[in-house]
Amino acid sequence: MDKNLQANIKSILNTKPFDKYEQVGVVLMEADSGKIRAMVQKDDSKPNINLGASTQNGFFAGSIFKVIVEEAGIETNTISLNHQYQHKNFGGIFEEHEDHENKNAKEALVKSSNNIFVQIGKDVGIKNVDLFSEKHGLYEKVLGFDAEQKGNLELDVKGSADDNGDSLQAYIGQKTRITPIEAISIPNTAANNGVYVKPYIIEGYVDDNNNLLEKEDTEKKRIISENTSNIIKKQMIQVVNSKDGTGKGAYIDNIEIGGKTGTSTRIEKQDKVIEYYDGWFAGFFKVNEKYYSMIVFVQDIGKDINASGSAVPIFKK
Repeated sequence: MDKNLQANIKSILNTKPFDKYEQVGVVLMEADSGKIRAMVQKDDSKPNINLGASTQNGFFAGSIFKVIVEEAGIETNTISLNHQYQHKNFGGIFEEHEDHENKNAKEALVKSSNNIFVQIGKDVGIKNVDLFSEKHGLYEKVLGFDAEQKGNLELDVKGSADDNGDSLQAYIGQKTRITPIEAISIPNTAANNGVYVKPYIIEGYVDDNNNLLEKEDTEKKRIISENTSNIIKKQMIQVVNSKDGTGKGAYIDNIEIGGKTGTSTRIEKQDKVIEYYDGWFAGFFKVNEKYYSMIVFVQDIGKDINASGSAVPIFKK
C-alpha cells in the first residue's frame, strides 16, 4: 500500500462536508495487477468496514449490483440491449425517483431505474444472477483475514421463482450482502476487459534478513467476454458523463471515469429494529494510461441523502 495515498484519502474523509459521516470505507486498487494501493476507513477505532468486520455478511449492495445483472443478461443472451422496457406497476414499490419513461438497459443503468431493472432481472433469471455473483467473488473472503466477512445472497435460489418478491428485490441489490473489498470486482472487471483480478496487499514473505522467501502472484480469470465488458464499461462511463447519470458528480475534465452508484437500505435487529441507509460508488479511472478501481462506501448516510450526494463527491475528491 502507498502511505501517501493512504494519508491523503484519510485527510479527505475528515474534511468538510464529509466529516459529517461517522464511517466511510475506501479501497483503491490497480486494475490489472490486483495490488491494493490504499485501504482506508475514516474511524479506525471501529471494526474494519472494508472487510465487513462485525457484520453479518457485509452490507446490501444496492444499485451497484445492477452491473452484474446486466452482465449476466448479456452473457446468457437473455436480454436484448435494444429492447425498450415500459414502466410497470408493481403495486406501489420500485417507484423511487422514477420518470415513468421507456428505457433500454443502458438508459436504465445510467439513470439507475429500479422499476426497469427488476424487469431486466426477471428476464435474466435469479439463477444466472447468482452464478455471475459467484464469478465476481462475492461469496468468498478476498484477503482471508479472520474478521473478514464473505457476501451472501439472502434467498433460496433453487426455490425462488424469477418473478417472486425476493427475486425482484435481488435484482436491485437488496438481497445480496457484500463487503467493499468484494465490491471492487464490479468496476474492476469492466475496466480490465472482463478479467476478474483478485485483490491482494501482501507481495511476498521475507526472513529476518529481508531475503524473499515466497512471492505472491496476481490471480486472474476471465469471467465475462471482452465484448460484454466493453459494453458495460461504456455504460459506466455514461453514468458519469451523461447529464442524466447518477454519477455525474464524479466528472473531471480530461480524465476517463466510470462507475455505478448504489443507495441501499438495511434493517438491523438490535435492541429494536432500525432502518439504515448506505451509499456506494463503485468506479474506475485512468491516469497515465493505467486503470485503477475504487470503492467508496459511506455507512449510515441518512434517509434524505443518496449515493450521488455522499459516495460520489468523495470519489471525485
